[in-house]
Amino acid sequence: MTAPLDLDALLERLRREAAALPADDLPDPLPLDTTPPEPVPALPLSPVALLALPPADFLPAAYRQLLGRDPDSSGQATYQNLLAQGHARSEILYALAHSPEGRARGARLPGLSWRALLCRWSLATRRYRPSRLRAALLAGRGGAIGAIYRRLPSSLQHAALAPFYLAALPSRWLRRWETRCSEPLASLLSLLEAQKHRTDGLEALLHGHLDRTRARLDHLEAQSIRHTEQLQHLDAQSIRHTEQLQHLEAQSIHHTEQLERHTAALRHRLARLEHAPLLERPTAPPPPEPGQDQLNAFYLAFEDACRGSEAEIRATQRLYLEHLAHSPAAQGLPVLDLGCGRGEWLALLTEAGYAARGIDLNPLMLERARAQGLDVACQDALAALAAQPDASLGAVTAFHLVEHLPFPTLYRLFAEIARTLAPGGLLIAETPNPENLLVGSHTFYHDPTHRNPVTPTFLRFLAHYHGFTRIDILRLHPYPESAKVPGNDPLTERVNGHLCGPQDYALIAQRPLDA
Repeated sequence: MTAPLDLDALLERLRREAAALPADDLPDPLPLDTTPPEPVPALPLSPVALLALPPADFLPAAYRQLLGRDPDSSGQATYQNLLAQGHARSEILYALAHSPEGRARGARLPGLSWRALLCRWSLATRRYRPSRLRAALLAGRGGAIGAIYRRLPSSLQHAALAPFYLAALPSRWLRRWETRCSEPLASLLSLLEAQKHRTDGLEALLHGHLDRTRARLDHLEAQSIRHTEQLQHLDAQSIRHTEQLQHLEAQSIHHTEQLERHTAALRHRLARLEHAPLLERPTAPPPPEPGQDQLNAFYLAFEDACRGSEAEIRATQRLYLEHLAHSPAAQGLPVLDLGCGRGEWLALLTEAGYAARGIDLNPLMLERARAQGLDVACQDALAALAAQPDASLGAVTAFHLVEHLPFPTLYRLFAEIARTLAPGGLLIAETPNPENLLVGSHTFYHDPTHRNPVTPTFLRFLAHYHGFTRIDILRLHPYPESAKVPGNDPLTERVNGHLCGPQDYALIAQRPLDA
């Protein structure tokens, strides 16, 4: 399909081609020989009176009035051509008066007044008149732009030259003024001419003109019909090409999605094969170290004091129910919460009707969860996942767990989650956000069991590496406005963004549907 025509570019190239055309400067109306011409008595007519003369008498009278001689053949032909092109008579008078000979004789045009500016404008821009440009382009000039122009339909050829019709405005205005000036004499001449030529010949001439006009109109109408049919044909071709492109685009999107799904599945299988020795199921959690009961009691008290009340945690976790509601896998399969703690999230899941189970290593926290009637067990996260069959879970959640794990354990954890999730199942993992400088350098270390901050970039890549798709990062829990530095300039806003931005973030990822 050909590219659409750029009319702006076409007009600019037409201007450059017009500027390159020969100027055809007006001839200096001097005698052809060196013998001074005999003076011819000037007609006692004003410049305005010259405008009312018959066409055959205008140029000889203008030459005699302004230059004091008869016109030479070259000047006669040039100015007759300008009149035929639509230039006003006042422009011809202006050109004669401002020629070297006219200036030498001191020729004046008192009747033109300010209209001399219009004459000067029209004569200066005559090379840009549409008729001149069109004739030159149709004659084979203009190079590449001429070739493009000649291939255009007639209607578009005229439209392409529309901006150049400004060059004809001064002549049009001057002709109207000349008409008004010569109306009294023209009216008298018209009456005399009508009386003299009221014959059958005039009627025949009019009929002939009407016949030619009708023939021209019929020809233009036939051209219009042909152009309409051509446009309809091009429109039908455009519609077919658009439909073909849409079909190809849909095929491309489908093939791309298939390739992404196959690539994710292959990457997941390759990771499992490469790291199969790491996925051996542990038998049981190790026995607690001496003093572990005291540490568990301390950690429960620390959670109550520093993490927030159970009601506050439930309020912040409620938003994840919306994500589970859009997961078909979570609607029919169990949800496993790793590191369930006091059971706030398990309680929300149970109230929403999900089959939810939680595991944790702190017996005191589990006792509090059991007191709420929740299904919990004291078990290691890897051990709990290892006990699950393939594709048996609708969702796996882990709130503030990944920052407690060394990298090998975290790697194995994601591999096991990818194995146990059903196709379309969700992984939700929330952790402190080290993008907040206060979190990464200070509040993160309130908890002595934290190992190191985990960045959103790393956690996203870890999920992608294990074959998860539709990975999203939610940044949560910014500091209150009262904690921010006052001001709204760019520097203050940047400081507030680093110091008072989201304190936590959540990774939400999905196991591919065709896994």
